[in-house]
Amino acid sequence: MLKRKGYSLLEIFVALASASLILGLMGMIFTHHAKARTGIENSSKAMQDSLVISERITGRMRYTSPSLVTLYPEHNDGKSCDAIGFPMLISGKGYVKAYPSEIGMISLSYECLENIKLPKTWQSYSLYYHDKEGKYGDRLNLYEITYQIDYSKDLKNGVNHVTALQKQSELKDQPSDSSGRLSNLLGKAGRISMKKIAGNVVSIGADMNNLPSIRLYVSVRYGIEGSSGTSDRRGITDENGKKVYEVSDMNWTVLPLN
Repeated sequence: MLKRKGYSLLEIFVALASASLILGLMGMIFTHHAKARTGIENSSKAMQDSLVISERITGRMRYTSPSLVTLYPEHNDGKSCDAIGFPMLISGKGYVKAYPSEIGMISLSYECLENIKLPKTWQSYSLYYHDKEGKYGDRLNLYEITYQIDYSKDLKNGVNHVTALQKQSELKDQPSDSSGRLSNLLGKAGRISMKKIAGNVVSIGADMNNLPSIRLYVSVRYGIEGSSGTSDRRGITDENGKKVYEVSDMNWTVLPLN
């Protein structure tokens, strides 16, 4: 009796089905690991950007006065703004100059008398601008701009003065126009002195209700793959309820020293 050579049609179908099942399982495993890797990379990038923002702002805000911090302008949600600005006692490395009136403040001058404790002189001004629309580069970039405060218009000839600052909005008949001042400051800085410190920033803001401590907020977008189930992350959906991307929220408190 002759032996049968080859495979039957049923055996071929079973082999193909088994191979398809194995390939499908391998594809699912590969996709799962790819998403997990993407999620880890996105989460790490978001955390890194958040830490950079917090360290940069905190490092400089320590050298200001809480009463001189300005939000440009503050939005209805109470935690979001277009920019945060404040003077510093330390000199910045930027070369752009700004007069006190351009940052919404007036200068207070005192004659230099030996027996009088003089106020400290504010040397520079830091502005953290959130470019939502991409006017100066990619959308959602956060820029750091440093201005040298120039008191030359306020000093009297022949008299030595030490100059402090006070917000214009704190004085009667001198309303504060934060939106106009922001446009003016951005116009002075331009592209040359704007230093990008983070991208994919959804919002920045500050809570000024518990001075002298200031609570700062930042939300960073990091894609659609991540760990949205954790407490510091949330999914953002479109009008149809489809998840568009995920956001990492971070907040911290700064206590300025002056």
